[in-house]
Amino acid sequence: MRARALLPTACATALALGLGVLAACGSTSGSGSGAGSRSGAGSGSPAKLSVSGSYVPQPATADMAAGYLVVRNSGGTADRLVSASSPDAKNVSLDQTTANSMTEVSSMTVPAGGELVLARGGKHLMLMDLGKRPAVGSTVELRLTFAHSGTLVVRAPVEPLTWQPGDPR
Repeated sequence: MRARALLPTACATALALGLGVLAACGSTSGSGSGAGSRSGAGSGSPAKLSVSGSYVPQPATADMAAGYLVVRNSGGTADRLVSASSPDAKNVSLDQTTANSMTEVSSMTVPAGGELVLARGGKHLMLMDLGKRPAVGSTVELRLTFAHSGTLVVRAPVEPLTWQPGDPR
């Protein structure tokens, strides 16, 4: 009888130690396509982030641009985009457009098993004090920093000012 009672405790301890080792092995950065930052899927697993659909419309002015993309989280825990930066801009802010105003926000949530959409007329990145006006066909490097998943580096193509996702490139 006693051996049976200890078996679940021993298994639980081994499982907890194993999960701790797996969590410690997770990477905290990604690059290029926005590779995921942590391993695991399902309820309660760490956030697993990827970025797709990134682009920067060629700005109408030489010193300010917007950035759009989708962050997907296939993990079981939410994360938050807490800051962004770019070597192409002195300042990058997280902004939200509502009605007739644009407001800087301190973070944006990426829900567990969901996505954060940065798109025209809603949440987006504002790149200010650009070193030079990005040209169509070039790329802009965006560094996205998350509360738990570290930093993902994304190279967003510069598209014509009126380009919309789904338009042929």
